[in-house]
Amino acid sequence: GAEGGAAAEETVLWTKEKMPEPPDKYGLTHFARYANAAESCPLGLLASDCRLRPDRAFLEAGALSDAAGAKHAVEERQRAERRTREDKGHGPWVPRWFKVAEDADLHELEQDVGIPIYNFTGAYTQHSELRRRQADPSANPLDTDFDPWQYADPDAEDTEEEDAAEAAAK
Repeated sequence: GAEGGAAAEETVLWTKEKMPEPPDKYGLTHFARYANAAESCPLGLLASDCRLRPDRAFLEAGALSDAAGAKHAVEERQRAERRTREDKGHGPWVPRWFKVAEDADLHELEQDVGIPIYNFTGAYTQHSELRRRQADPSANPLDTDFDPWQYADPDAEDTEEEDAAEAAAK
């Protein structure tokens, strides 16, 4: 208790669940296992969902050198996409589902950290509903090809957005 006063009443705010049996080598909780499992994949899964990453699949299979190679390939493609964006004068990458928060209400320890703060736009929810309605209910979401990039082909001369902008300007 407190010195010279009544004992403070304790309240349990949260209790950690027991770890799954048998444990895996990554120490994943029940929640993490479910979130990463095929049965938790929604219809219309985004091609950028981390459950589709080839390096992750290799890690799960225990193929560490293949995982390292796949991760390197992902990173090289990200670098190529950035170079393509810069070469075409598109500027820095802009998040699709978030926007920079102009008037973020930050705790004093969050202020002046040198990185922008983002707010969720809500557009993902609408896009997700549309994808679900258009998805084939018999398809396995994990059969989606992993593709998180803005440009489908880093070597492509034009994107659909550029084509649409050119057509609108005519």
